[in-house]
Amino acid sequence: MSAPERRLDPDSNGHVELPARKGPGNPHWRPASGIPARQWAETETVHGAYSPRRVNPLAEAIHGHLVANNPHLTPSDNLEVWALARAEAKTQLVSEWLDRVEAGEIKANDHRIELATRNMQRWERQAQSSRDRLGLSPLARARIGKELHAPTTADLAKMFAELTDENQAIEAELVEDLAKRSERKQNESEKK
Repeated sequence: MSAPERRLDPDSNGHVELPARKGPGNPHWRPASGIPARQWAETETVHGAYSPRRVNPLAEAIHGHLVANNPHLTPSDNLEVWALARAEAKTQLVSEWLDRVEAGEIKANDHRIELATRNMQRWERQAQSSRDRLGLSPLARARIGKELHAPTTADLAKMFAELTDENQAIEAELVEDLAKRSERKQNESEKK
């Protein structure tokens, strides 16, 4: 136990020694559960969708995956990509928590489950909206004309130029072949 602290007693003119304060101000204090406060905060009693400590690492991983696998995203899309990553991370955390509640690993009251479900649905709508704005869903790509596999005008011009070159080469080969055949026929007809 820590040393008693001295406080001024309003009824007398001197200092009176009082016992150490009870509660979080005392470094030896523990809550009634016996679990220190830091460990208590890390105990998984809720989904963690409002905890930056839980959301941020997951959102960073999702953000990295989105940027790496979608080359059409530009730096100007970064804020929207982060919004999508955060919404997806929160949705994932709540979904995993609801799965654990359903499996009986965690106990939660109906109000908390209903609130988590409503929030998850809201974050899913936000994520879908972000996906649509970024052109990550097939319908969104079609709507905003960002078909990733559609050739551009430059690609089409290059393709036609290559086809023209190939066609000219094929035509030249055909002309040579026809010339050789006609020569053979003339040689055969002269021999007869």
